[in-house]
Amino acid sequence: MQVIFQLLSLGAFTAVVLYLAMYLSLIPWRRSAGRHWTERARLLWPARRTVFAATLAGAMVALLWGRMSFGWLPPTGVIIGGALMGSPGLYPYIREIEPRYRFLPWLRETAWTLLVRAAPLMVAVTLMATMPDVMGPPDVWLAASGFLLSLLLASGIWLPMVMSRKKGEDPLAPVQARLDRIAEEASEGAGVVPRHAWLADSPLANAVAFPVIRSVAFTSRTMELLDDEECLDVMRHELAHLREPLVVGVLRVLSSVSYFVIVLVRPVLYAWGGLGLMALLLGFLLFQRLGGIVQRRMELRADVAAAGSDGESPSYARALEKLYEAGKLPAVMPGNSMVHPHLYDRMIAAGVTPDYPRPAPASRMSAVAWVCLLITIVAAVSLFYV
Repeated sequence: MQVIFQLLSLGAFTAVVLYLAMYLSLIPWRRSAGRHWTERARLLWPARRTVFAATLAGAMVALLWGRMSFGWLPPTGVIIGGALMGSPGLYPYIREIEPRYRFLPWLRETAWTLLVRAAPLMVAVTLMATMPDVMGPPDVWLAASGFLLSLLLASGIWLPMVMSRKKGEDPLAPVQARLDRIAEEASEGAGVVPRHAWLADSPLANAVAFPVIRSVAFTSRTMELLDDEECLDVMRHELAHLREPLVVGVLRVLSSVSYFVIVLVRPVLYAWGGLGLMALLLGFLLFQRLGGIVQRRMELRADVAAAGSDGESPSYARALEKLYEAGKLPAVMPGNSMVHPHLYDRMIAAGVTPDYPRPAPASRMSAVAWVCLLITIVAAVSLFYV
């Protein structure tokens, strides 16, 4: 019971950190009420990036505080549990950004997101903090197990066990039937038939391809926003990803879990000093760069497939704009290293010039996010001495 109480206390602390961080980072977006959607999305983007940084900062500080106040606590449980229990601190702002959300559906989506995306990273951070200077066989086995689990989650091969088609009396069954029809029509010219075409009930507008398991997923919001022609173009884009070479699929999965090299920080620093640590960092950055270049090329290739043989598709341009506007995503992202090209450029490539001037690029992160990352680094380093 004492451990549960301690974890709840640390979760409450993380919730307060998230609440305050989001309150501060959303101030510029709130002040932009009434302006064009591209400007509002541009101001919202850095606040979105604050979520992850603040979650990590809150969880890491909670772990440090727990170690100092309560003695030993299970680090993985503190970080993952703190992030999950602290996530309700985000809910008021999630509702402010997307009023369609309700608490239980949002909590379910958040739990899945933490499990699939955040949990492996937090496990890696925990292993980094607890890894000895010299790794013995048990340490190698533990690190390898965490890495393999992260690969499993990133590959999506577990999705058929938790996803199902909407059918029978389900209110979304007619929408599922429409999605099936669109997938069948798109596959005739794409040269690939998806094993699964899932419909996810979510207020977020999104469509995703899972190349490893040759499947696609559309959200109910996407199906609500787009007409059949627009859905067909988006489906062609996603099916193009299913035709990617196997090596690209492997690179995608490895790139998504390459952060696991942080587990080796202490052993590398002990064995080779600062030079070894710099080599490890350089290798990570180069691999990330390679993965980003390949994935961006695949996105350009998929956009060409969506536009069709003519090379232009006004319906695809409209679909992209609707999805970005509904998702409040910037028309011009920060820098040119994002996996997806800028919406503005994608629309022009599809044959449509937007009826607004090219927006300024969004900032990478808010000042609050940078502070949170600094706190995370300080807390992680402090764990070595506690």
